[in-house]
Amino acid sequence: LNQVTEPLLQWMVPGLLKERVVAMIRGLPKSLRRSFVPVPDYAEACLKEPPPRERPLTQVLGERLKQMTGVHIPESAWDEVALPSHLRMQVKVINSQGKTLESGRDIAQLKQAYASQSGSSHRQLSAPDLERRDIRRWDFGELPESLSITQGRIGLKGFPALIDEGESVSIRLIDAEANARQLHRAGLRRLIMLSLAKEIRYLRKNLRHIEQMRLSYAKVPLAETEQSPDKPPSLEEELVNLIVERAFLEGRPEIRDQAAFEQRIGECRGEMLTRANQVCDQLQAVLERYQQVRKALSGITQKNWLNSVRDMQAQLDRLVYRGFMAEVPEAHLKDYPRFLQGLLKRIEKLPQAAARDRQRMAEMSEIVGKWSDWAAQCRREGRLDERVDEIHWMLEELRISLFAQELGTAYPVSAKRVQKRWQALGL
Repeated sequence: LNQVTEPLLQWMVPGLLKERVVAMIRGLPKSLRRSFVPVPDYAEACLKEPPPRERPLTQVLGERLKQMTGVHIPESAWDEVALPSHLRMQVKVINSQGKTLESGRDIAQLKQAYASQSGSSHRQLSAPDLERRDIRRWDFGELPESLSITQGRIGLKGFPALIDEGESVSIRLIDAEANARQLHRAGLRRLIMLSLAKEIRYLRKNLRHIEQMRLSYAKVPLAETEQSPDKPPSLEEELVNLIVERAFLEGRPEIRDQAAFEQRIGECRGEMLTRANQVCDQLQAVLERYQQVRKALSGITQKNWLNSVRDMQAQLDRLVYRGFMAEVPEAHLKDYPRFLQGLLKRIEKLPQAAARDRQRMAEMSEIVGKWSDWAAQCRREGRLDERVDEIHWMLEELRISLFAQELGTAYPVSAKRVQKRWQALGL
């Protein structure tokens, strides 16, 4: 089920594709639809070039119609649900005995329902010849990137991955490539730690600023995508994971065999302490500024500043949350001191410029609202969209431009520029 993607379903089968595109264009709001008359001719023109089926049909149609007419179609304007049922692919979920468990046309809902049964976003395929448990060193030769198997009379492709089991790793066959790569990376990280147990123990005992950071980190919230876990990872665990990630894996080829694993350890083990100091210094600087912002926000009691405070608190929670250091790219982490300083500058200005603050919030409210809705939809559907991240960092720069211009932005930015980029991305 996890190998079935929304783009795949949108493209359907070739014989129904033109009819589907016609129905999609006719389903657009009238203000947009009138630019594409006669609809069948525009549909045919959109399909003249070979279809790039790895991308969503809605994105491809939006781009091609804009090239022909100059009219931008927001991605939210396409109404998949309103299409006739025969133009929406039905997915039937069956078990290994061929029994139908459920069928429907909402792939995200089906994935959510059946992934939740195993308590994770991935499924394991049965591969007894490949599977191993209680691995503490790389002694199993090469791990292929993919394997073809038959399960429940259906031919499937599986993706072998090392799975982090805490005190060991295991080898499992995962159903979807993206999930397998993510799991394999975490498994590699654990196997490196097990192979360098002595060095890792020393690292844990010598993390810079750890006592001070532990106090600050206790106030940091969970990410918006997370439920409250039974036992969240400790700050030390997060730091060690990140240090190993940066020293051994970041920006380097994926490891799939024993020789490459041993070579990587030999080449990179000397970088660990340097990376550890960099990571700890970076996090300490962020948490110190974070605490200053939290304290300043909590001290505001004026009722007419409440909307500004809520806006700043939401921004702060999007920037700093449990695990943010591992998720945020290094290039953006370097900007965190400036982003947080921007919040402090905005707070300082409120007593003399509360009305101006409200005015500047209004300037960016439309694009922030659209971005928030889009990001929330992606979270609900459990999908990643690089465009969401791109707009997020543009909005952080826009906040500096509007509320703390004296700090300078990484590039020219305004609400109009963000809107223009939003349209260029097909949103």
